[in-house]
Formats: sequence, structure tokens, C-alpha cells
Amino acid sequence: MSGQNIASKALTQTQVACYGLPAAGTVALELLNQGTAARSPTLARAQTIQNLCVLAAEIQQGSIIHAGDANYALLYNAAKAIDGLIARILQNPPVAVVANEQVATEDLS
Repeated sequence: MSGQNIASKALTQTQVACYGLPAAGTVALELLNQGTAARSPTLARAQTIQNLCVLAAEIQQGSIIHAGDANYALLYNAAKAIDGLIARILQNPPVAVVANEQVATEDLS
């Protein structure tokens, strides 16, 4: 592997570890809070969940980092945490705001 490829791979891992994971965690927590709070959604729920799933899958499948790399445990465990948050998000239906009253969307059907 050339020096440039090693440097760009390390930069990608560093970017994911320093910027991607904290942002993904914040977004996942916001989605989780949207499921329990009566307020207008600030995120496109379905697309955001899909994007978080892709990030977690890319990490776990070794597209971003491989076992034995320096930050592997950090990224892998963070991806598992994102998976856990996604599971919790999907267990809680989103809350709709109707005439200033909190109503679960499953009650609207």
C-alpha cells in the first residue's frame, strides 16, 4: 500500500472517530427524544435512520476500519451503540403534535 493510501485511510478513520461518531450519536439521541416528546420533528426520521444504519454497517463490515487497526475497538463499539439506539428508536413510535396535544402516531390510525 502506498504512503498516500495509508494516510488517506488513517484520515478517514480519524474523521469518522472525531466527527462522524459524535454527530451520529447526537442525531440518534435526537431521534430517540423525538419519539417521546410532543414537538415538531427536526429530522427526516426514515432517511436519518437509514443513514445511521449505513454508517454502523460500514464500520462493522470493515469498510472504514479493519480488526487490528488502532481505532478498531473504538469505532466498532460505537457502531454497536448506534445499533442499540436505532433499536430503541424503532421500538418507540414517533409522537405527533396535534392541536398542542401529544398523540402517539399509532393512535392516529
